[in-house]
Amino acid sequence: MTALCASAVIADGSCFKDGRSLLESNPARGAAPGGWHVLRKEGNEAGSPKGFCSWLWNIGEFSGGNEYKGKPRPLGVIGGKDLPLTADALAAVSNTLVNARANGAVMIIRFGYTSGSESGAEPTDFDVLLGHIRQLGPILGAFPDVVLAVECGMTGPWGEMHSNAYREPHHIRAIGDAWLETLAKQTALLVRYPMWILEYAGKNVDEFLKEVEDGSYYKVQPAQRRIGMFNDGYLGTDADYGTWRHHEKWMVREQGVRYLEARRNVPYGGELAHISVAEAEAVPLFDLGKFNIVEEFYRTHLSYLRNINTKRHVLAERIGRLKLTHDYDFEGMPDLSEWYGTDLRTFILTHMGYRFVIRGVKFGRDNVEVTVENTGFGHLLMKPRGELAAGGSVLPVDLDLRKVRPGERKVFSLPLPKGTSADTAVLLTVRLDTPAAQIVHFANDAMREGDAVRLPSVAL
Repeated sequence: MTALCASAVIADGSCFKDGRSLLESNPARGAAPGGWHVLRKEGNEAGSPKGFCSWLWNIGEFSGGNEYKGKPRPLGVIGGKDLPLTADALAAVSNTLVNARANGAVMIIRFGYTSGSESGAEPTDFDVLLGHIRQLGPILGAFPDVVLAVECGMTGPWGEMHSNAYREPHHIRAIGDAWLETLAKQTALLVRYPMWILEYAGKNVDEFLKEVEDGSYYKVQPAQRRIGMFNDGYLGTDADYGTWRHHEKWMVREQGVRYLEARRNVPYGGELAHISVAEAEAVPLFDLGKFNIVEEFYRTHLSYLRNINTKRHVLAERIGRLKLTHDYDFEGMPDLSEWYGTDLRTFILTHMGYRFVIRGVKFGRDNVEVTVENTGFGHLLMKPRGELAAGGSVLPVDLDLRKVRPGERKVFSLPLPKGTSADTAVLLTVRLDTPAAQIVHFANDAMREGDAVRLPSVAL
């Protein structure tokens, strides 16, 4: 099998098979590693994010801290006074994003007042918290090509939005509104729990799910199309450590899956739960007799996990001992037979977000039809642009891969550059429509030629 897809390779269909590459450089999907960075009043340095990554900022130095359920804040963790963010801190945020753009990075961002387990770290004055969002939102909003999503954060230990004094409906709506009003319209806002989604919507779960699934909710509340979820207790228990639960202002797991299944324009991810070896061995989600976790990956459009690649992570290693087999097949799934026998950790790494495989090419006199299958769990969430190159000519083409849903095949009819003949190599390239023009690689290793794929030559 050659990189140029020779005729013998075309005959046995090898060109149109998934080459099983990791495709780690594909932007805005997959492992999104990252950790906490402290913003201080002065002396901040800009970071230099690369690739698809998470970036979490601790802004506790600008909070006096309140008390949550009578438990005072430990001394020395925060600054001792509610303050607006300084010009130096804001410049560090802005310059970090400037560097990220130059590096072609795409980011998941969160702010919080503690990067640890302490509760009550938020400002005593709620308006100061909202002021911090209104300072930060416009800066992030100026980089829609860099900031794929903001994890709402701000409150609770690790910015996970639990165990804090600002959990009343009016707090939740005010925080959500402050972010939505200041972020770019392309940027998703992800909240930690279903309670935040339902409180923000002002609806019970049954009413909300019905309106989300039939599309009527977002006709009335279009700004809320940008709201989704992040999950930092992922796969730790059958309820993801309290992410899902029975309550009129919450969702059980299947209700949450239904909600995420209907959310096609926002990412979903977070972190694998940090649990013990014994807990990992007992997680019922990995019992195929009871649950098909692969089907859930597809239904929820899982697109990123911060710690899937973390060494000696108990849950990640547990997942790595499982193998993908036909027993995980479900109705409507893409063709995954090429991946049977692969460990689930590698399978997750390679299929979070989108994964595009060219399944067929048919040349006409003036056009070429390219059949693309999305075998990934989710969608391409940023606008792409395609181009065909042949005989020294380059022609922009409409190849909007955002329209190819997980498990779906779609045929794109693309005009050929003038002068294309049967002897001409035809190269297809897809980039994001961003200043960095990041390459979106297809999974067809046998067709790859640099950043492009070479379409099999046939008589025109």
